[in-house]
Amino acid sequence: MEIIRAQREVLKVSLIILGILLIGFSIFNPINFDQSFYFPFVSYCDPDGQAIDSVLIISEIMINPTGIEPGNEWIEIFNRSNKALDLFRYKIGDSEIEGDLEGMYSFPDDALVAAGQPVVIANQATLFSSLYGFLPDYELIESDPAVPNLVKFRLWSGGAINLSNSGDELLLLNQDNKLLDSISWGNSTFAFNPPAPITEDGESLERIPANKDSNSSADWKISLAPDPGGVNLVKPSTPSPTEPNCDNLSILISEVLYDPAFSPEPGGEWMELFNFGTQEVILDCVLLGDEEVIGGSEGMMSFPVGRTIAPMGVIIIANRADDFLNYYGFLPDFEINESVESVHNLSSFPPWATGSINLSNSGDEAILLKKSGSLLDAVSWADSIVAFVPSVPGVEPGHSISRKPADKDTDSSGDWVELSSPEPGTVNLIPPVSPTVTPSMTSTQKPVTSTSTSTPTPTSTPTTTSTQTPTSTETSKPPPSIVINEIQADPHAILGDANNDGFVDYSDDEFIELVNQSSSLIDLSGWSIHDSMESRHLFPEGSVVEPGCGVLVFGGGTPTGNFGNFLVQIASSGRLGLNDRIETIYIYNTLLEQVTSIVYGEEADDGQSITRDPDLIGGTPLRKHSLATGSNGALFSPGTRIDGDFFAGCTR
Repeated sequence: MEIIRAQREVLKVSLIILGILLIGFSIFNPINFDQSFYFPFVSYCDPDGQAIDSVLIISEIMINPTGIEPGNEWIEIFNRSNKALDLFRYKIGDSEIEGDLEGMYSFPDDALVAAGQPVVIANQATLFSSLYGFLPDYELIESDPAVPNLVKFRLWSGGAINLSNSGDELLLLNQDNKLLDSISWGNSTFAFNPPAPITEDGESLERIPANKDSNSSADWKISLAPDPGGVNLVKPSTPSPTEPNCDNLSILISEVLYDPAFSPEPGGEWMELFNFGTQEVILDCVLLGDEEVIGGSEGMMSFPVGRTIAPMGVIIIANRADDFLNYYGFLPDFEINESVESVHNLSSFPPWATGSINLSNSGDEAILLKKSGSLLDAVSWADSIVAFVPSVPGVEPGHSISRKPADKDTDSSGDWVELSSPEPGTVNLIPPVSPTVTPSMTSTQKPVTSTSTSTPTPTSTPTTTSTQTPTSTETSKPPPSIVINEIQADPHAILGDANNDGFVDYSDDEFIELVNQSSSLIDLSGWSIHDSMESRHLFPEGSVVEPGCGVLVFGGGTPTGNFGNFLVQIASSGRLGLNDRIETIYIYNTLLEQVTSIVYGEEADDGQSITRDPDLIGGTPLRKHSLATGSNGALFSPGTRIDGDFFAGCTR
């Protein structure tokens, strides 16, 4: 590497001499601008002999790691030339637009990559080392002094790299900020369309072969055994099909809730699809929406690449996953408007319609199409007769319409019944019977699918027979026992003394309020609070929270008072460091498993806290405290309910 540094200095001197010679040449030989000039720079070719634009490319990325995110994320780039490369002023990041809130980082001035070798950039070197047994070449957030840091390139953007599981992009820029390489996945088509597939926990996206770049998703494969620091130069033995097999589409709309009573509309709306066949259904093949006419203003949306429904399987598509979770206690498989990063998003399908799905209570339709545009299934209700005449009668707020039995389709309103207690994730395969006969119902519980999440087993009546299949690990978890209830990221300059120590401090008066909504004690000892950058607080031994009470973590200072009899702590890192405008807060247990998380935006940037409204069960976005029900204009209420009253488990 010392040779490279010496070559760099020689190159600088050579360029100066070349400049002097060109000036002299132009004086004695005026340039004819109609002439063409040839400079014999080195050219590189890919394995097929095609000229390539960049010798440095992205070769593998860990988007969706097990454990802490983004702490366990990493990126690998590869020098596919036979020359060592100086990385000084090269950049890498997920910020595709200058000035946005994502991240772009620059390599330090002594950064080099040897010929034919990769470089690994980890989010945090210590976390990377604990998983893979060796240190990365670089890290984004300093955790090990032996590993050099990339530095934020603030002329482009000031945010942090946080690779979204549901869809994002990664860009590699040269010294002049020109794009050298990029990849996009999930619901992002920045780099190419179709994008690369979404990965499950612990899987990576790998370029195979690592020295081939066709600027398409065909370059990228899901790796079940990630290999940071190792590249695969062998072409796959059989090419991946470019189009999914759409021959089997045994899929129906099985339940719709269009008028939620538990959250503002359309956030609480959801739809359920059922695979009544014996083979899996590839969701790449279908579209879902409420727009019946090509070019209309309503919504028609596509599913992420690679998602399927297993035979006799059920999936739930919520408008907002956070609203669904708050009411039903588990996550849906997909959402229309992003609210929970771990839930895959549907994407707008502009060839049909450019709007979003917003189910009208007075009359609308849910439509399932093949990608080709032909109709697979539809249901219409109340004033809409798009699907059939008569339509399904309108239902009361909070009620759903359900196909009964779920595997029968006569293309009529007779297929549908009203459910006063909706059952997302469960389908009924027995036809309705006379009210005088005791019903005997067979339920098919949602099985494992590669789509994402499965639902918890519903409570059945004694006459119900359930067939339960294995469930995945994500939504088989119980609902979070700890709720992030109130956050102050932007203390008021004059009235912001939330910790009541007599001083207003923009850092010390930040706080996060957590409430134990379970019926048991929770020992938080060893748990931690993280933001999108790093760990902000480690709960010390003895951090035991009573049921119905909570814990309050301030950024600093000397909190004074009882704060509703909450457990009160100061951030162990010395500060919470909450961004005012956009942030994700994560709670991890002692096994570094994510217990819960919340995302907030510009609503936090107004000199007051933001809170669930009502407490504990209110959805997102969180509400400005002074506008919350019962606040009487107060700017915050750390340790108490919005109206200043104690939580039920916090004895006075």
